[in-house]
Amino acid sequence: MKADYVWKELYKAAVLETDDEKLHKRIQEAMNAINARTHKLQSDHGGASDERQAISDALAGLNVLRTELKARSHDTGQQRLMLCEEKSRLLDAFVTATDRQAKAVKSLSDAAKENRMAFREALAHADQARQDAQEARLAIHLHSKTHRC
Repeated sequence: MKADYVWKELYKAAVLETDDEKLHKRIQEAMNAINARTHKLQSDHGGASDERQAISDALAGLNVLRTELKARSHDTGQQRLMLCEEKSRLLDAFVTATDRQAKAVKSLSDAAKENRMAFREALAHADQARQDAQEARLAIHLHSKTHRC
């Protein structure tokens, strides 16, 4: 990895950080690396436009992370309770939908069993009809032989 692109790895580390206590440090490290790279680009007549755009996007992303981190650090118990209640409501809705889906699957399974039973009965009737037809053919053949007709 080129030293000029260290900021990308540090930005990625900040975006992927899940521990709020470490996130502040990761954001600061990424901001410092981006500022150093921006300073170097200015001395190199601006650098490539795609990297300048990537830096701009990364700065915006880091600002969003910083804002979210700040909001979480000032979060009240009431806000967390509301989020937990919402999560609980969503979980209840998921369980209800899953229960409905299970009932539908059971209903389909029962219908399939009934269809299998009906199919088996139809096969048994067809087999009996085939046997009856063979017996009738044999009887006709014997009658024809016996009575020469």
